[in-house]
Amino acid sequence: MGDFFDKFSNIPWTQKLFLLLLVLAALFIGFYTLFYNKIEEEIISRRQEQVDLSAAQARLVTLRERARQLEEDVRVEQARRTSLQVNLPTSDMIPALLEQLHETASQIPTSPGGSDLEITQVARRPYVQGPDYTRVPVELTLRATYDQLSDFCWALTRMPRLVHVKSATMRVGGGAQASYPNSPVLDIGLGIEAFFRP
Repeated sequence: MGDFFDKFSNIPWTQKLFLLLLVLAALFIGFYTLFYNKIEEEIISRRQEQVDLSAAQARLVTLRERARQLEEDVRVEQARRTSLQVNLPTSDMIPALLEQLHETASQIPTSPGGSDLEITQVARRPYVQGPDYTRVPVELTLRATYDQLSDFCWALTRMPRLVHVKSATMRVGGGAQASYPNSPVLDIGLGIEAFFRP
């Protein structure tokens, strides 16, 4: 051992410094390989987990918004159906007439903007009894374009029973298509009378 130190002490100091630098470089490489590399991999893994978590949170927010919108749509549809049921009379004439009206509406072509004619509300009015027939006044609330309304009115003339359009009111609704400014969606009130033999 003493011989080793004697030989080491005889080495010039420049070579000693070079050997010391080599030892420090070896220690640094060993530390980087064994410890720092693993720490860096762990940091990268944690960052990826944070990115995945942020993406999952964004998807969750989107799903919650869609669920809220679906709940609102269901509530509106339930209110519309309740309104339709409340406004329907008990007479057997009205269910058949309503079915014919909805079937007629379903045959109207979709507008260029992609909207269908929709009967949103049906309200009955007092019957008018004649000598040979009964007039059944009905107020319809529609959402449709002007062309769809025209097609619907013409289609009423082809229904199995006589239907008379007595009045119509229109205003541009909130669903006017920006892509088709000449064919906006209208909120329409349509007063009709259907004729039944007693």
